[in-house]
Amino acid sequence: MVEVIPNLEAEGEETPKKGSYHLYIKRASVFQKDLLQMAVQDYEGFTNGLITLSQLIEEDQEDGTFYIPNTPIEIHDSPDYEYRGYMLDVSRHFFPLDTIYKLLDGMAIAKLNKLHLHLSDADSVPM
Repeated sequence: MVEVIPNLEAEGEETPKKGSYHLYIKRASVFQKDLLQMAVQDYEGFTNGLITLSQLIEEDQEDGTFYIPNTPIEIHDSPDYEYRGYMLDVSRHFFPLDTIYKLLDGMAIAKLNKLHLHLSDADSVPM
């Protein structure tokens, strides 16, 4: 069972940062009850917590079951910077749409929250 607690309480801070979360993983097997508890500050914290959880899950090569190693685990995480982004220069270079989709998936895994598209440039659009 997964329990999500909204409005994360601050521990030693006046206000928790945007995108912060606390993840408590109690058991190793994905199929056991009382698996985890996640306290989040906002929607961004919820998605960051889910990304971290997905990175912790491993598959047992012998029987094909999924588990989380080294439990119990307690993770307190918050971004250091509000703007964590990537700049893609599509004005000077062509990128296929599939490449941009892969970039977006990679940005989600790395918890980047802004995509800056450089759409036009004086050198690339002659007058």
